[in-house]
Amino acid sequence: MCGTGSTTVLKDCGFLCSPEVTCGDGTTVGHGFRCDGENDCSDGADELDCAGWLFACADGSTVPSSNRCGAEPDCADGSDALGCSYFTCSDGTQIGLDYVCDLDPNGSDGGDEAGCASVMCPPTI
Repeated sequence: MCGTGSTTVLKDCGFLCSPEVTCGDGTTVGHGFRCDGENDCSDGADELDCAGWLFACADGSTVPSSNRCGAEPDCADGSDALGCSYFTCSDGTQIGLDYVCDLDPNGSDGGDEAGCASVMCPPTI
Protein backbone atom coordinates (compact mmCIF):
# COMPACT_ATOMS: atom_id res chain seq x y z
CA MET A 1 0.00 0.00 0.00
CA CYS A 2 2.97 2.32 0.42
CA GLY A 3 5.55 3.76 -1.89
CA THR A 4 5.32 5.88 -4.98
CA GLY A 5 1.76 6.07 -6.23
CA SER A 6 0.09 4.68 -3.13
CA THR A 7 -2.96 6.48 -1.82
CA THR A 8 -3.73 7.05 1.83
CA VAL A 9 -4.50 9.86 4.22
CA LEU A 10 -1.55 12.16 4.77
CA LYS A 11 -1.64 11.89 8.57
CA ASP A 12 -1.17 8.11 8.23
CA CYS A 13 1.67 8.15 5.69
CA GLY A 14 4.43 8.10 8.30
CA PHE A 15 2.86 5.16 10.09
CA LEU A 16 1.62 3.16 7.13
CA CYS A 17 4.66 3.78 4.96
CA SER A 18 7.23 3.08 7.64
CA PRO A 19 9.43 0.02 7.20
CA GLU A 20 9.29 -3.12 9.28
CA VAL A 21 11.01 -3.03 12.65
CA THR A 22 14.11 -5.20 13.00
CA CYS A 23 14.34 -6.75 16.44
CA GLY A 24 17.63 -7.27 18.25
CA ASP A 25 17.61 -10.97 17.36
CA GLY A 26 17.27 -10.19 13.63
CA THR A 27 13.57 -11.06 13.29
CA THR A 28 11.24 -8.41 11.94
CA VAL A 29 7.74 -7.28 12.82
CA GLY A 30 5.42 -5.32 10.54
CA HIS A 31 4.97 -1.58 10.88
CA GLY A 32 1.53 -2.13 12.38
CA PHE A 33 3.13 -3.54 15.52
CA ARG A 34 5.40 -0.53 16.08
CA CYS A 35 4.45 1.54 19.11
CA ASP A 36 1.21 -0.31 19.77
CA GLY A 37 1.90 -0.63 23.50
CA GLU A 38 2.87 -4.31 23.30
CA ASN A 39 6.35 -5.79 22.99
CA ASP A 40 6.33 -7.86 19.81
CA CYS A 41 10.14 -8.08 19.71
CA SER A 42 11.68 -10.08 22.54
CA ASP A 43 13.92 -7.07 23.28
CA GLY A 44 11.09 -4.51 22.97
CA ALA A 45 12.70 -2.79 19.96
CA ASP A 46 9.27 -2.23 18.40
CA GLU A 47 8.32 -0.02 21.37
CA LEU A 48 11.41 2.22 21.38
CA ASP A 49 11.32 5.88 20.31
CA CYS A 50 7.53 6.03 20.44
CA ALA A 51 7.12 9.64 21.55
CA GLY A 52 4.08 10.98 19.73
CA TRP A 53 2.85 7.49 18.83
CA LEU A 54 1.29 6.79 22.22
CA PHE A 55 -1.39 8.62 24.19
CA ALA A 56 -0.91 8.65 27.97
CA CYS A 57 -4.17 7.81 29.74
CA ALA A 58 -4.92 9.56 33.03
CA ASP A 59 -4.44 6.23 34.86
CA GLY A 60 -0.84 5.95 33.56
CA SER A 61 -1.48 3.34 30.87
CA THR A 62 -0.95 4.12 27.17
CA VAL A 63 -2.86 3.46 23.97
CA PRO A 64 -1.83 4.15 20.37
CA SER A 65 -2.39 7.85 19.57
CA SER A 66 -4.30 6.80 16.46
CA ASN A 67 -6.99 5.28 18.73
CA ARG A 68 -7.66 8.55 20.59
CA CYS A 69 -11.16 9.98 19.99
CA GLY A 70 -12.40 6.78 18.40
CA ALA A 71 -15.96 5.50 18.54
CA GLU A 72 -15.19 3.75 21.84
CA PRO A 73 -12.72 4.82 24.56
CA ASP A 74 -9.55 2.72 24.65
CA CYS A 75 -8.27 3.92 28.02
CA ALA A 76 -9.87 2.02 30.88
CA ASP A 77 -10.65 5.37 32.50
CA GLY A 78 -12.05 6.87 29.27
CA SER A 79 -9.53 9.72 29.30
CA ASP A 80 -8.72 9.26 25.59
CA ALA A 81 -12.27 10.45 24.77
CA LEU A 82 -12.08 13.68 26.79
CA GLY A 83 -12.06 16.90 24.78
CA CYS A 84 -12.79 15.14 21.49
CA SER A 85 -15.04 16.43 18.74
CA TYR A 86 -17.14 13.90 16.89
CA PHE A 87 -18.69 13.45 13.45
CA THR A 88 -22.19 11.98 13.46
CA CYS A 89 -22.96 9.53 10.66
CA SER A 90 -26.48 9.45 9.23
CA ASP A 91 -27.20 6.28 11.24
CA GLY A 92 -26.31 8.08 14.48
CA THR A 93 -22.88 6.47 14.92
CA GLN A 94 -20.41 9.00 16.33
CA ILE A 95 -16.76 8.80 15.37
CA GLY A 96 -13.76 10.94 16.21
CA LEU A 97 -12.86 13.55 13.63
CA ASP A 98 -9.56 11.73 13.00
CA TYR A 99 -11.61 8.90 11.48
CA VAL A 100 -13.28 11.18 8.91
CA CYS A 101 -11.61 10.91 5.49
CA ASP A 102 -9.32 8.08 6.62
CA LEU A 103 -10.22 5.73 3.73
CA ASP A 104 -12.15 3.51 6.16
CA PRO A 105 -15.94 4.03 5.95
CA ASN A 106 -17.72 4.18 9.29
CA GLY A 107 -21.44 3.97 10.03
CA SER A 108 -23.87 2.15 7.79
CA ASP A 109 -23.57 4.61 4.90
CA GLY A 110 -19.87 5.50 5.01
CA GLY A 111 -20.83 9.17 4.98
CA ASP A 112 -17.62 10.07 6.79
CA GLU A 113 -15.76 9.38 3.52
CA ALA A 114 -18.06 11.44 1.24
CA GLY A 115 -16.30 14.27 -0.53
CA CYS A 116 -12.86 13.38 0.82
CA ALA A 117 -9.75 13.89 -1.25
CA SER A 118 -7.01 11.31 -0.94
CA VAL A 119 -3.33 12.17 -1.05
CA MET A 120 -0.25 10.36 -2.19
CA CYS A 121 2.27 9.08 0.31
CA PRO A 122 5.78 10.28 -0.41
CA PRO A 123 8.10 7.62 -1.86
CA THR A 124 9.66 5.38 0.78
CA ILE A 125 13.42 5.46 1.05
